[in-house]
Amino acid sequence: MVVVRASAVLFVLSLTAACSAPPAAPPAAAPFSAAHRVFVSLVAFAWSYHFNLFPILARLTKESPVALREMVTDSVRFCSWAGILGAVLVTLLATPILTLLFGAEFASAGLAFAVMVWTVPILLLSDHPRWVLVAAGWERTGVLIQAVGVVITLAAGALLIRRFGVVGGAASIV
Repeated sequence: MVVVRASAVLFVLSLTAACSAPPAAPPAAAPFSAAHRVFVSLVAFAWSYHFNLFPILARLTKESPVALREMVTDSVRFCSWAGILGAVLVTLLATPILTLLFGAEFASAGLAFAVMVWTVPILLLSDHPRWVLVAAGWERTGVLIQAVGVVITLAAGALLIRRFGVVGGAASIV
C-alpha cells in the first residue's frame, strides 16, 4: 500500500506540474519538476530509514514489547528533532538550494519546495506506527490507513491545485 500512496502523491505532483503550465509552454513546469526531483530524494531517505528499521521492529515485536517501545520512542525522538530541524533549514534555504542545483531560472519553485519539504518530517514520524503495525502482523489496518491517506491526498490535490496552483499541489501532499 505504500506504493499506492507514493503513486497517488506522484500523480498529484504530476497533475500539479501539468496544471501549472499552459499546453503551449511545457518549460513553465520545469521549475516545479526540479523541486520535485530534490523532494523525492528527501522522501526516499525517509522511506529507507524505516525500511532499514523494520527488521529490528519485527524482532522486538516478538521478543520484547518493552524494548520495542523504548526503541520506537528513541527513534521518534531522533526523527522529530532531525526531521523538523532539517525541514526548517530547507524551508529557509529552499530557493538558494534550487538555484545552486539547477540555476537561477528554477528559483521560482522555491516556495513550492519549501512547502513540499514538510512531508519529510511527517513521513519520518508517521511511518513509525505504520511499520510497527506491519511488524506485528496488522497489515490490513495499515492498508486501510494508507487508503484513507490516498483519498485525502487526491481530494486535497484536486481542490488546492485549482485554487493555489503549484504551491497548492505541494501543500496537498503534506
